[in-house]
Amino acid sequence: MDNFIDDSRTFRRPFKITVCGIKPLSAGHKTVEIAPAFGKLTQIKAVYPHHLGNIELDLKRTGSKVEGSVTVPKGILASFVWRTKRINLINGKQMIML
Repeated sequence: MDNFIDDSRTFRRPFKITVCGIKPLSAGHKTVEIAPAFGKLTQIKAVYPHHLGNIELDLKRTGSKVEGSVTVPKGILASFVWRTKRINLINGKQMIML
């Protein structure tokens, strides 16, 4: 599959920070911002290990739009940023269409 990265089996910190855009905003990563930067990629599927549970991304970019799912463990406050839009995420699995 072209332009696809499946990083679900390994933890690569630079990938999580730069491509997935998972950035801690508070101590213990209890508040995070997720602002993916696809570059030339069209899909991101990743798991970010966290002591409260995994943060999971399964996102697809089509042109200037992004859709897919984001899973945030209970106990983490998270927001998703895409271009000029920011949404607060719920705990559990949430569908994204921006």
